[in-house]
Amino acid sequence: SQQLIKLRKEYNDQLELQLQEYQNQESLFTEQQENIRYLELRVQELTNLIRQKKEKIVDIFTRLLPEKEQEIRLIQSLVIAHLKYTKAKKQKLSSIINLRKQRDKLREELEELLGDSLLKEIEFALDDCEELVI
Repeated sequence: SQQLIKLRKEYNDQLELQLQEYQNQESLFTEQQENIRYLELRVQELTNLIRQKKEKIVDIFTRLLPEKEQEIRLIQSLVIAHLKYTKAKKQKLSSIINLRKQRDKLREELEELLGDSLLKEIEFALDDCEELVI
């Protein structure tokens, strides 16, 4: 009888420990779900910010260069190439050399079309873009 009481107590203690462990895991899971929701919202915010910045940059150059489609397309391509290059550089990817060459080629084409004065503005805009790269 004493042994049965002892076994029952050990069993109840084990159940209590398992229940506590389950509650801890459930709490951790809930916390992780909240963190995931927060991060998803943050990613969406950053994605929207990047889109807005790109649109703003393109809009600025569209106003500076009315009716110059080729230049606008080159600027858009340069912004995208610069963002890809900056991201690869931060992540230390092997594709960095090719991305730099692509970016520099677009820069040279724009320099031939626009000259130095507008290229300075483009450089400042590209510097602003670097802040968007994660």
